[in-house]
Amino acid sequence: MRLVTRSFAETKNVLCLSRVVLARFRDVRDPAKQMVSVSASPARRTDVAVLTVIAPELVAARAALGIVDTDRVQDDDGTVYFRGQIHSTLRQEPYGVVLGCIGAAGNSGAAVATQAILERFRPKAFFLVGIAAGLRDKVRIGDVVLSDRVVAYEPAALVRSAQGESGSQARPEIDRTPYAMNQAVVSYRADRERLQTLFQRIGGAFPEAPDDKKEEYRRHVASAIHVQVGTIASGEKLLRDPRVLLALRERTHGKIEVGEMEAAGVVEACRRANVPWLIVRGISDFGDELKDDRFHHFAAHAAATVLADFLAHGIDTGATASKGPRATPSPRRFFFGRPVDSDQHFIGRDDERSLILRAIGEGQPVQILGERLMGKSSLLRWAGRYTPPDRPVVSIDASQALSPSALVRAIAEALGDVSVAEQLRPEASASEAAGALMRLRPAVLLFDDADTLAQRGRGFDEDFFEVVRSRVEARQLTWVSASQRNLYDLFKDQGLTSKFLNSARKIWVGLLAPEAAEELASRSDGGHAEAMLSEAGRFAYGLQWLGDWLSNGSRRDIEEACDAFRNEMHSAVFARWWDSLNADERQGLKACGVGEGVALQGLEGRTRRRLRALCDKGLLREDGEQFRLEGAAWRSFVCDDV
Repeated sequence: MRLVTRSFAETKNVLCLSRVVLARFRDVRDPAKQMVSVSASPARRTDVAVLTVIAPELVAARAALGIVDTDRVQDDDGTVYFRGQIHSTLRQEPYGVVLGCIGAAGNSGAAVATQAILERFRPKAFFLVGIAAGLRDKVRIGDVVLSDRVVAYEPAALVRSAQGESGSQARPEIDRTPYAMNQAVVSYRADRERLQTLFQRIGGAFPEAPDDKKEEYRRHVASAIHVQVGTIASGEKLLRDPRVLLALRERTHGKIEVGEMEAAGVVEACRRANVPWLIVRGISDFGDELKDDRFHHFAAHAAATVLADFLAHGIDTGATASKGPRATPSPRRFFFGRPVDSDQHFIGRDDERSLILRAIGEGQPVQILGERLMGKSSLLRWAGRYTPPDRPVVSIDASQALSPSALVRAIAEALGDVSVAEQLRPEASASEAAGALMRLRPAVLLFDDADTLAQRGRGFDEDFFEVVRSRVEARQLTWVSASQRNLYDLFKDQGLTSKFLNSARKIWVGLLAPEAAEELASRSDGGHAEAMLSEAGRFAYGLQWLGDWLSNGSRRDIEEACDAFRNEMHSAVFARWWDSLNADERQGLKACGVGEGVALQGLEGRTRRRLRALCDKGLLREDGEQFRLEGAAWRSFVCDDV
C-alpha cells in the first residue's frame, strides 16, 4: 500500500487553474473590462519578464535594469508591475521588460505570479532573479548561478514495506533549462570588468571581513562578480541547516549546489505556456554560522547585475522564442519606457540643455525638476554625457545614500577610492563625511529620484552642504539632480535650510518646444503626426508612446492608438499628476480646460503665478493670451474623468 504525496504540485496546479478560471469569469462578467485589457495589452511590446520575491531583490533589479523612474502599472487585484527597456547588443534594439515582485517566498505563490505575468504580458522569455542558499565549497557567497536544471524535491511517495514499516520515497521532478535558453547561457561571455562596473554603478558592494573572519571570507565570500552554471533544488522548506541541502544532493540529484523556494513554481507555469525560462540566483548564505546582514544586499545586487548583463549581451529573444529565421530588425524611431540614453533618440530641450551647461560652467549645482515621465531622467543622463570630459561620472541611487556617510561612501566606492570608503564608518557623523568628501578626486555626481534623499535622508546638516557647495564652486564637483520637488523645500520641511540647495539652478522639464514636438511626431508612419500632436500635445512621452504603437507591426489605426493611449495614461500617469496637486491647482486646471481656456488679461497676480507654475510642470500651456490644457487625452482626463 502506498500514498503518493504531491502537495506542492497539486496546490500549484489548482492555484494556476483557479486564476485562469477567475480571470475568464471576470472578463465574461464585464465586457467593457475585456475590451480595455485587449486593446491596452499590446501598447508596449514585452520581450522579457522578470520576477523577484522580496523587496531587496526588486530594488536591485530595478537599479540594474535602469527602470528606477519608469512606469508603474497596478492590476485590479493590487499587483504592481514596473515597465522598462534594456538595449540588446545582439538584436541592436531595446527589449521591453516587465518586472514584478511576489512579496513572499513559496513555489505556489511563484506559480500563480508567473502565470499572471505570462497571461497579461505574453513575454518571449521569463527570468526569476534573487538570492538563495548555496552548498559550501561548491559556491561562494556572492557567486551567481544560472540554472542548468531545477529539481523540485518535494514530491514523494509514502510507502509501506513488506514488513509493514512506513517510509518516504523521493519522487523528484527534474526540469532542464529549455534548449534555446541553455544555448544562450553557454554562449554568454560574462565580462568581469563590464559586470564590475555595473555592479558598482547600482550600489553593489563587496562585504569587508571582520578581523576574526578574514580567512573565512577569503575562502568563502566572492571578491569579484563570478557567474557559473548549476543545478537548483526547489521546495517549500526554508533551508537553515547545511546538512539538508547536502542530503538533497545525495538523495535526489548529485549536482545540486543551490537551494530555494520558487523556481519549481516558475518552471511549471512557463512549461504550460511554452515560454523559455532561466533562474538567476545570487548566493547569500550556506544555511550555517557564516552570517552577515550585508550578504543579502550583496547577493541581490550581484544577481541583478548578471541578469541585466545577460539580457544586454547574452540572449536573442527572437532566436529563443521561435525556431524560424528572423528578419533583420528595423531601427526603432520611437524610444520610451526608460530614460533616453543616446543622442540618437534625444530630441529637443535646447533651452534646458543650455541652462545646464551654463550653470555647470559657473560652478552652480543643478536641479532638474518636473512631473513624472516628463523627461527628467533623460535630461539627467544627457548632462552626464556632456559634463566636463576630464572627470568620471558617478550615478547615485538616492534611495541608497540616505546619510552623509552613505552618500560619500557610495561616491568613493564608485571612484575606486577604497581607502576613503574603508576609513569612513557607516555611523560616521556629517562632519566626518564632509572631511572624507574633501579628499575625493573631482567627479560629476548625478542624482536620480533625488526626492528620496530629502524625504527619507537622515543626518544631513548645513555644514555638510556648505562643504559640497565649496567643492562645486571650486569646480571639484559637479552636482546635477532630478526630482519632482525642489530639494530646498523638501529639506526645509525637515527643518534644514541650506544656501547650497537654495542657490541651485532650477530647471523645469515640461512640454517639448513646438518644433521639437513636430519633429518627433513626424517620425510616425502613415501621416499621423497631426493626430498624435492633437491627442498627446507636446508631451514627449505621449508622442513616443503613440509613435511606437503606430510603428509596431500591422497597427496603423490612429483611433485605436488614441483609445489605448488614454487607457494606459489614465492610471499610469494622469492620475498621479492629479494626486500631486492641491485643490487650487486642480480648480485652475479644470477652468483652463473649458472653452478657449482662461484669459491672461485681468487675472490677479496670485492666480497668474499659480497657473504659470503649472505651465513649468508641463501640465498647462500658456498660449498667447490664454492658459490652455495641452493634449486631448489630458484635457479629457481633467475635465471629464475627475
